Amino acid sequence: MLTKPIEKTRINKPSSIFALLKTASIDENRQSWKWQLDNAITSISYLAEYFGIPESSAILETIKKYPVRTVPYYLALADRNDPSDPIRQQILPHPDETGVYSDFVPDPFKENFSPCSYLVHRYPNRVLCVLTDICAVKCRHCTRKNLLGTSRSRSESEIDAIISYIGNNVRIHEVIVSGGDPLVLETEMLDDFLGRIRKIKHVSVIRIGSRIPVTLPMRIDANLCDVLKKHAPIWFNTHFNHARELTKEAKLACAMLVDSGIPVSNQTVLLKNVNDSFESLAELFDSLVSNRVRPYYLFQCDPVSGTGHFKVELEKGIKLMEQLKSNLGGLSIPNFVADLPNTAGKTRLA
Repeated sequence: MLTKPIEKTRINKPSSIFALLKTASIDENRQSWKWQLDNAITSISYLAEYFGIPESSAILETIKKYPVRTVPYYLALADRNDPSDPIRQQILPHPDETGVYSDFVPDPFKENFSPCSYLVHRYPNRVLCVLTDICAVKCRHCTRKNLLGTSRSRSESEIDAIISYIGNNVRIHEVIVSGGDPLVLETEMLDDFLGRIRKIKHVSVIRIGSRIPVTLPMRIDANLCDVLKKHAPIWFNTHFNHARELTKEAKLACAMLVDSGIPVSNQTVLLKNVNDSFESLAELFDSLVSNRVRPYYLFQCDPVSGTGHFKVELEKGIKLMEQLKSNLGGLSIPNFVADLPNTAGKTRLA
C-alpha cells in the first residue's frame, strides 16, 4: 500500500526564508530527508525574498498554472546574487512559461491516454509507472509539468490495477518506476511495490527514474540501498543538469548506490541559460564519470508547454556534441537524442 503518510517533522515554518535556511543548515535537519520534504518551499514570497526580486503580476500569473516547490537543500545551492545562476533557472518561475511556442503542447507523448491509470504504455515491451505526483523540487523544465496536478501518491486500489495490468501483459519485460519522484515514498512502500513487480515472471528489468540524488541526496540511505539491492537487478537513471549539483552529498548518494551494485546512469536535458555551453557540459560529464555515473543521454528539451523558453536550437546542440567528441574521452560522451511525439523510441540527433 502506497498511501501511508510520511510522519511530519515540521512544527512552525519561519516567517523568513533566511530563518528557514538557517534552521535547515543545522546538521540534524540538513541530513533528514523527511525534514527537507516537510519544509519544502511552496511560496513565491519566500523565493522572491531569497532572490531579491519583486512578486510581479507576471510571476504571480505563472505560478497559478505552474506552482513552485523546492526543498531547502536544493535552494541553498543557488547563488541568490546571480540572475544567470543555473540552479536558480531550474527553481524560479519565469513569465515565458505561459507563452505560446510553436509545437509545444501540454502532453506531446499522450501520457494521459493510458490503458491503466498512472501507467504509460508507449512501447510494446515496457511500461512506466507514475507512483506519485510529488517531487522534492518542481523543476521548471519538467516533462510532466502539465500532468501532475495533484500532490498525492497512488492508492492501494490504483497500485493493484497497475500490478494486474503488468501481470496480464506477457509482452511487458521492463518496468520503469517513476513519478513525480518515486523515492519520496517511504522505503517500506517501495519495497512492497518492487517485490510485487519481481514476482511477475515475464518482467526481467526494473528501472528507477529519480532526481533524488540531485535534489535530495540524503534520501539515499543504507536502508533504501538494501531494499534496492534486495530486488536486483535494478537500473537507476538520475538527472544532473549542471556540475554545481554534484555536491559532496550528491556524490555520496551516487557512491552508495553504485557500491550496492546498482548501476547509475544520467540523463541531462540541454537547457538554454542552464548548461548550453561546451564548458558546462564538459565539466558535468567528466565529473559524472569521476563519480562512477554514466552520462547516458543528453536530451533535446521535450516540446512541453511551459518549457519553450529553455529550448536550445538543434544546430547549437549538434555543434556542442561535436566539441564534446573532439575534447572528451569516450566514457564522457552521452547520446544526444530527442524524444519525439508519434515516434517509436528516441531519435539520435548527433
